Amino acid sequence: MNSRGIDLPIRLQLQHSHWYCRTLKCITLRPRIFNQRAVQFLLIDTGPTGAWDWYQVPDHLKDTAVSDLLSKPQLSKFNRMVLGPNDSAVLDIMCQFEYRSLIHLFLSSPDSLIFEFPRFDLSFELRDGKLYSRAYLGY
Repeated sequence: MNSRGIDLPIRLQLQHSHWYCRTLKCITLRPRIFNQRAVQFLLIDTGPTGAWDWYQVPDHLKDTAVSDLLSKPQLSKFNRMVLGPNDSAVLDIMCQFEYRSLIHLFLSSPDSLIFEFPRFDLSFELRDGKLYSRAYLGY
């Protein structure tokens, strides 16, 4: 799986304000409401290749300064947004429930993939070949 480029999913384009920091070479995505500065997503320039690594900021860290969020130990704990394979049987099933362009995929650890449905406030975790609901334990 590859890291996403700068081509933002439609929900991130329309429902967030985008702030570029030249000194830190990152883009923060915040709510559109001007007085809410909580960082929801962090995009980091990976260098001359033009690629960007995308991270979802955990709820308890959304009010943290961007410079503190960028520390390597901190970033390793964040879910990293990735492109899913086009031939995934699990993704084919998920697309019967939601449009592919509205499903967000995150890598939370090397062996765990999260499928997030932001419109429904649902997410599922694929680990050890099994799909688990993150909202309803036991399912």
